[in-house]
Amino acid sequence: MEVSLVNPYVAAAISALFNNTKDSDCVIVLYKEAEGSEPSLKQRRLEDGDVEPGASNGFGDPLPGHQFVLRHASDWFEAQLERWNSSEGQVHSKDVSPAADGSKSDADSRPVLRIPLGSEEEVPSTHAAIQFAYTGRVQASTVRQMLEVRRQGAYLQVKGCADACDAKLKAAVEGSGGNGVDLNHPPAALQLYACSALWPDLTDPSFTAVMASAKPQLVSYFGDALRVLNTPSLRQQLLDLPAVAVEALLESDSFGTDSESSVLLLLAAWMKVNYDKTDKAARGRLCQRVRRLHLSKSYVYDILPALAQGYEVSPNKPAGWFQMTFTTAAFLGRLYGSTEEEHERLLEEKKERVSGFPRSKAYSAVSRRQCLPEEGLTYDWFVTQEQLEEKLGQLNPGSHENVRVTLVNGMKAVTAHGFEWQVTLSYSPGSEAAGLNLSCQIPAAYTPHKSLYVRQRIPPMPSISAMLEVDRWRNGERTEGVASSFDVEELLTVGNYWGNDDGLPLQRPPQHGAARAGGDAGGNARGGQGSTLAAAWSEYLHDGKITGRIVLLRPDTN
Repeated sequence: MEVSLVNPYVAAAISALFNNTKDSDCVIVLYKEAEGSEPSLKQRRLEDGDVEPGASNGFGDPLPGHQFVLRHASDWFEAQLERWNSSEGQVHSKDVSPAADGSKSDADSRPVLRIPLGSEEEVPSTHAAIQFAYTGRVQASTVRQMLEVRRQGAYLQVKGCADACDAKLKAAVEGSGGNGVDLNHPPAALQLYACSALWPDLTDPSFTAVMASAKPQLVSYFGDALRVLNTPSLRQQLLDLPAVAVEALLESDSFGTDSESSVLLLLAAWMKVNYDKTDKAARGRLCQRVRRLHLSKSYVYDILPALAQGYEVSPNKPAGWFQMTFTTAAFLGRLYGSTEEEHERLLEEKKERVSGFPRSKAYSAVSRRQCLPEEGLTYDWFVTQEQLEEKLGQLNPGSHENVRVTLVNGMKAVTAHGFEWQVTLSYSPGSEAAGLNLSCQIPAAYTPHKSLYVRQRIPPMPSISAMLEVDRWRNGERTEGVASSFDVEELLTVGNYWGNDDGLPLQRPPQHGAARAGGDAGGNARGGQGSTLAAAWSEYLHDGKITGRIVLLRPDTN
């Protein structure tokens, strides 16, 4: 049985002395350091506490202190007390703020321990660090608060405070697992990366253990590139991450994707928002996390040359964020079009000619985890009857219109293989059938580079393995739907529509009782042209909308 080295009653009595005037024999004063006269908090040294009397204003009431506790709990306070005793008289009573109990006469005779702070925001964490000196407990409920207490405790050299904060951080990170997305209550690992400005030296052993626990939680939370790109709330959380978190995410083998092209798109989307928060070195590290040997053909032949052009022309501007030269882009093109034997030979030549090439993470032969399940990944969509009538109700004979669907998650397109894919319903007045189509677009993250595609006059031609479905209804019950599939071997030119232009048979417009027929079939149909249109689409309208889905498939399952 382990025997306590401290009488628990004595320990409790010491804990109770925090912010207590009982037996107080010193005063702790928090004050605003003079601007320009002090380095940042992280860079301060022990002697910073030796300041000119009355140099700045205090924050709140002084704390009553106890030399016996502070001397043994903190090297910083011990040194302050030693300097006070050896330089008695340098700090006069007129420079001492009133004691915590309002008794100036008591405060005048006690040593004053002054702690310079950068701002009033540091007061709570400083109080908590001093409280730890008395109690051995970290009073912090959030990740940010724990890091702030750790920082102040390290500055004040409070023994055991950093380790205790790290233990609490590690427990918080490991206890916040799960894949739920909550913008208002992000998991502890996400909070930790969001507070990277408060991190201590990453070589600190106890904090290294915290980061070792946080990284898998970060990767688990975001999961894979498709999940992030196609989930608005998750996408926003990623855009809010600092560069160090994005780097940790992309370097992990556990971070999945359908194609490395989606990973590059993810980075491009982040960089479009955060370019000004990065420097050249940070951008270089992020670019190295893209596994270039696993990019798709369209990306190697179309996207990479555009990015390389941006870097060659404007290396210090947003358009040049991806650090790749034309020479490297051309090399990757040769690799992609080579046989297996040629591929190995080219890599060997590159290793011999380029220093450090074998160690480059950008040329990792390890592919990421495939995030598309065997049964495919489904995204539901809808078109309301109001949207249908607004887009199609006023068409003239011989005209043609495409109606873009809306995904249930609110987005207008599904992102896959590094491109955006839009499902559309096409219609011409008087037609006996409507179309179900898929179109491909270059994501907005590549906006600065679109001019290159225009000059080339040959847009990218990506491929996809997917299935489109539209629900069909009769008497309020869903029947077998209508489907179109796209094989991975089919190349879809960016900007064009592909699919089945007459894949959705329509009902013949009724000659009499259009409003009644439309209302019976689709429900909620309006009179006139709207009723006629609703009647034509009656097999697909249900509860005021047309519904369907796009299913992304693995290439080998289609």
